[in-house]
Amino acid sequence: MNASILFKTKGKNNYLYDFNLNTTILIQPLLAKICLGKSACRIETANEQEIFYYKSKYEYLRMHGWFSKEHSNEKTLLPKMSPNIVHAQIHNIRQITFEITDSCNLNCKYCSYGEMYENYDRRSNKYLKFKDIQSFLINIIKLQSSKYNKTYQPIIDIGFYGGEPLLNFDFISDVVAFIKKQNHKHLKFIYSMTTNGLLLNRYIDFIVENNFKLLISLDGDKYQNEYRCDKAGKSTFDQVFNNINMIKNNYPNYFSQKVNFNAVLHDKNSIENIYCFFRERYNKIPLIGEINTNGIRLNKKHLFNKIHKTSEDSLKEAQDAIGIAKELFMEIPLYKNITTFIHQYCNWTFKNYNDFFKPRWEKTYFPTGTCIPFSRRIFVTVYGKLLPCERIGQQYHLGKIDEIINVQKIAKQYSSFYSHIIKQCKNCYFYKSCTQCLFNMSFVKKKIECSSYANAEQFNIYLSSVLSFFEDCPTEYYRILDKVFII
Repeated sequence: MNASILFKTKGKNNYLYDFNLNTTILIQPLLAKICLGKSACRIETANEQEIFYYKSKYEYLRMHGWFSKEHSNEKTLLPKMSPNIVHAQIHNIRQITFEITDSCNLNCKYCSYGEMYENYDRRSNKYLKFKDIQSFLINIIKLQSSKYNKTYQPIIDIGFYGGEPLLNFDFISDVVAFIKKQNHKHLKFIYSMTTNGLLLNRYIDFIVENNFKLLISLDGDKYQNEYRCDKAGKSTFDQVFNNINMIKNNYPNYFSQKVNFNAVLHDKNSIENIYCFFRERYNKIPLIGEINTNGIRLNKKHLFNKIHKTSEDSLKEAQDAIGIAKELFMEIPLYKNITTFIHQYCNWTFKNYNDFFKPRWEKTYFPTGTCIPFSRRIFVTVYGKLLPCERIGQQYHLGKIDEIINVQKIAKQYSSFYSHIIKQCKNCYFYKSCTQCLFNMSFVKKKIECSSYANAEQFNIYLSSVLSFFEDCPTEYYRILDKVFII
């Protein structure tokens, strides 16, 4: 891999990034030409004195580590997952999310458990019972109470997911009642739920009383919400809209502090009109996600292609794209990519105090952008399977609730996955900032092609887009440093 990357922004400014130094600098156009190896006779606009000065500057940079021919990520990529890492994560869980039913009172066109997809367990209107998970929950709480928990003032988020979780309200009330009886003074529990909003009028008193973080799924106005229909294919917008307004009117403080919205982007809406709908009516900045791109049935790809839209393309269509992007901030891929650049390609940002004492060249990465198992959450399916999150195929479960969590087996499983892809990662320019999840690749085949693989040219384009953004919005650099903490 080339160690130093010369690139130009859309503002025609020249920059130089170096992998070994992990630093980007602005350089003068004449120096850029010298970096490209152009001879003095080809630099018509410069006099001899200027050429001599910038050649000297080039030599100075070269003497201080720039322009080395090679950069190898061989030593920075870890080929295996250690059981000790999995052990540490399982003792420091931050979120447990229960898929408490696979039943739903909607039939959304783009549902990840619907007609377009095939990478999930069959839906059978199953309801999770508290007695099925009680021992598991007790064991997890014990692990968080052990000497291996290193979290300062640990908070565990108990999440409820579906299907539609409010169809299994008894499970929710049983879990909350059980946790209230626990005497764990050093542990704090909070509750969260993702709901389609149809049943909120029945259970809102309980939800408010227990201070749930509430995420309501809604794609915008009535037209934009057409894909969220009931079993008979009828619109559910009016009922959900009325329930939202009821909460806003009856519980204004709770609504302001604890309620937010999750919208799916598709061909009937856009980033702009989703943003405007929730900002104008509720003064809220919604979460906006794209339709799931994994596990699509071959005979449904035409349907997927019809309704799928990317955040990037949709934002470009907005009249005030920059203004809306600033408002949405970390809820859109643009800012997530910019933040990743700051934390991975700049030498002056740190995740924790220990990073101050660790040289950057000692930093290591696992292949791909796959999360370390259980580093974000444990997702428990309605069939009792344990997954790292709800976004991956359920065939890749890491255990079951009635089994002891086997950290050696999980580490071995991840190491096996890494072995299929690490050769590509060693030559990939995106290895520091990869977002590709292993579980969304077809790694059962002998040859795997990573869709996120980047060569020098693609990395050049990436660097150009990031620095172009900072040239257009220079204050956002400081805003990200001030507001965003990556864990």
